[in-house]
Amino acid sequence: MSDKENPRLQKRLDKLKAAHGKFESPLIEDDQSDLSKSGYASEKSLYEAYSSYSPRSRPVYGSSEWVSYEQESITPVANDLNINQIYLSKMTQIQESLYAEIETLKNDKKTLSNENIQLRAKIQDLEKQIDSQIDKLQKKDKELNKLIFDKDLFLKAEDDLKRMAEDIRKKYEFASKENSEIKQAIELLKHEKREILKNAREVENKNESMQKTLKSKEEDIKSLQQTLNELESSTSKFKGTSSQKLGTKTSKLHVKKLDIPEIRGISESPERKKPLQLSDRTDEILYKNLYLEAKMLLSAENSTDFYEKIVKVKDIYAKYNKLKKFIDKLSDMIVQCSPSGSFNREPSTHQIWKWLTRLLEEYMKLKQSTSGESYAKLCQILNTESVEEMIEKVAHLQNTRSRGALRNP
Repeated sequence: MSDKENPRLQKRLDKLKAAHGKFESPLIEDDQSDLSKSGYASEKSLYEAYSSYSPRSRPVYGSSEWVSYEQESITPVANDLNINQIYLSKMTQIQESLYAEIETLKNDKKTLSNENIQLRAKIQDLEKQIDSQIDKLQKKDKELNKLIFDKDLFLKAEDDLKRMAEDIRKKYEFASKENSEIKQAIELLKHEKREILKNAREVENKNESMQKTLKSKEEDIKSLQQTLNELESSTSKFKGTSSQKLGTKTSKLHVKKLDIPEIRGISESPERKKPLQLSDRTDEILYKNLYLEAKMLLSAENSTDFYEKIVKVKDIYAKYNKLKKFIDKLSDMIVQCSPSGSFNREPSTHQIWKWLTRLLEEYMKLKQSTSGESYAKLCQILNTESVEEMIEKVAHLQNTRSRGALRNP
């Protein structure tokens, strides 16, 4: 610690310097002042005074010269004794002052020693504080490094999340596009279904109309058959030749089976397969009437138009058969996918459409739930996109929560 830093030490040093000054220069000044008081004005007079002590012949004892000689010799000695007493008193004062200063210095030394001990204790305390601060700084450094590491991890996780969000956004866009395409396909299927149902209704209406026409023609055929039977019974009354001719004509009659499905294009039934015995003329009349009825029913202007419309009816009927097969397959699938006992009989077209609509709605809800913000947050929380891993993690969390509840009832 410097003098400027400790004013008490500086003050003590100033006192020592003052004491040393008294020991050096003031002693000489006092000597000179005492010499001046002794009657000698200068060194020359002092030299002259002491030169009187040079060796010479001593006068005879008792003589006047001896008395003057003794007087002359006693005077400088007396002066020297006075000077020595003055020096002795000065030295005694200086010694006492030095002893006092020494005691003061000892006290100051003791005080400084105590202060030094206190300062050393303070230094030790400060060193301990510095060590503690260094430890704290090291801990803070470690924490800072950990925070930097965590920050890097968070930045990496943020990049991963951004990449995942971009992937999910692309998946969402793809799903939205696919959804729009599915909606368009559904609308197209609805339109086709409406067209097919419309054509099927038209075919059914035409089928019913043709059935009515065929029923009326069958009644006509029955009436003609009855008339023919009456004619056959009446011919038995004629004579031989005429009877033979009539028998020859009637023998030419042949029984033909009315193949209704080929004409109508519908399923056969036992009631519609009654064998009829018709003549060539009757068959020709029958088919002609059927042709006219079908032409009128189809609103055909000529035979070419009638043929085109018949071909179109055949195509519609083929499409109807395909649609019927498709509806049958859908019906079987719905019955298999539904719980047992849901359908007591084969589901109707309305039930099939309702079931498909509900299935599509549930699919769209599931698609939205797995491609929206909720799904993205769930992926972020569980740090996975796999549904199986999500289920495993949720089950693990549930088990951990259950064990914690058992431990802390």
